[in-house]
Amino acid sequence: MTKFPKIKIFRAILPAAVCWLLIAASVNAATLYLYPVKDEVAVGDVFQLEARLDTEGKDINAIDASLNFSSDVFDFKDFSDGGSIVSLWAERPKLKDNEISFSGLMPGGFRGDGLVLKLIFKAKSGGRGLFFFGEKSSVLLNDGRGTSASLKFSNFQFFPRSGVPPSGTIFNEFSTSSEQILNYDDDRVPPEVFEPKIVRLDNVFSGKYFIVFSAQDKGSGIDYYEVFDGGEWIRAESPYVLKNQNFKKNLQVKAVDKAGNERIERVSPGKTPRYANYLVWVIIIGGLFFALWKVIKRKSFI
Repeated sequence: MTKFPKIKIFRAILPAAVCWLLIAASVNAATLYLYPVKDEVAVGDVFQLEARLDTEGKDINAIDASLNFSSDVFDFKDFSDGGSIVSLWAERPKLKDNEISFSGLMPGGFRGDGLVLKLIFKAKSGGRGLFFFGEKSSVLLNDGRGTSASLKFSNFQFFPRSGVPPSGTIFNEFSTSSEQILNYDDDRVPPEVFEPKIVRLDNVFSGKYFIVFSAQDKGSGIDYYEVFDGGEWIRAESPYVLKNQNFKKNLQVKAVDKAGNERIERVSPGKTPRYANYLVWVIIIGGLFFALWKVIKRKSFI
């Protein structure tokens, strides 16, 4: 019987095994992709792209991503999280230069194909316009260990048409404002009921009282929050450290959606636990975890 050297056999099958593993990982990877509501745009059009996540059968509970775009061709106008699978934002979408970054949590996990964000752009010039997710974008498995899941991207490009489109073409179907695109006028429903919590923890915010809150709006999406503190409404993000630490009356938190609908919730000063409940821990620990996660990711790409 002919004997083959084990080392040669190993070397022979190693490339095939590696290729198989890479293909399997790609097939099973979650996909972050863009879905255009319209197929074509003309210069001057305002249009919507949906950022969506297909988990490919996995349970995902966190996302940290960035979307880059050709700022010489497009202007970023607005966003909406109405109907998003993300219920708690660690970092609401923000624009810096030509990059939109966002981080959020899906407590309990999400499996399926769901909307992350609706993004509104305006085509300001003709030519090739690109949209692509940053290579540091990532998602986490809902496994209790914060394990990074394999993630692949499906990017997008538009070629805005210059000049006035011919009458009756698809280009005339575009609206001219983000309000029309997102149908703000059709949203007459306020944000959903939510429950603010007043908390004081010895090792957080120097032991001061702070309030945590998170609302959802399935229509136009949450625009901003306000807290009635010190006799006035103040724009706020959760967690919010109270200016008036000697409050004696009910505190109020207002959630406003992009259509201007409001919901005000009140919390009694008697309900001020020194411990954090589920929502508090998700917001505080989730925020700290995201900060650490980003530092680790940044170092891994240096």
